[in-house]
Amino acid sequence: MRILIYGGTFNPVHTGHIRAVETASDYLHPQRIFFIPTSIPPHKELAKGSPGPEERLAMLELACEKLPGASVLDMELRREGLSYTADTLRSLKERFPKDELIFLMGTDMLMSFLTWYEPETILACASLGVFAREKGREAEIEAAAERLRRAYNARVRVIDGEPVTVSSTELRAALP
Repeated sequence: MRILIYGGTFNPVHTGHIRAVETASDYLHPQRIFFIPTSIPPHKELAKGSPGPEERLAMLELACEKLPGASVLDMELRREGLSYTADTLRSLKERFPKDELIFLMGTDMLMSFLTWYEPETILACASLGVFAREKGREAEIEAAAERLRRAYNARVRVIDGEPVTVSSTELRAALP
């Protein structure tokens, strides 16, 4: 079975998140999709006035209702401390040892990937599915993917699709 995994703060979840997963699904044909909201992100602080974990979880569950094969896992919200992708993927690989896990990320995350906590663990547990958030960076994306393939024998799939440029930061700023 092929499982897509999409993590993030989802603060708030928006059409860009859902469209990215729909595009990845069209390209990769998963049987299941797991959205995993982060409790405490290690790379940034949640914006002041952000909804709490339960509210973000509820919004994400509503947003995923009509997405075939999608479910929301609260595993990072239940974990104490920082939410590290390596820990989450290690746990999922133990739970689904025979399945193909594909961790979805945008190009911005791909470019900083080697600075993440235990990138080798992430690559040992899952393939990467990378979708562009902006056009015109295809060569840069492919070069970064190729570096990971060569250095770590990583399985990296670049997902071609029309990005939806929506920013959670801009959405929060537009709220009264």
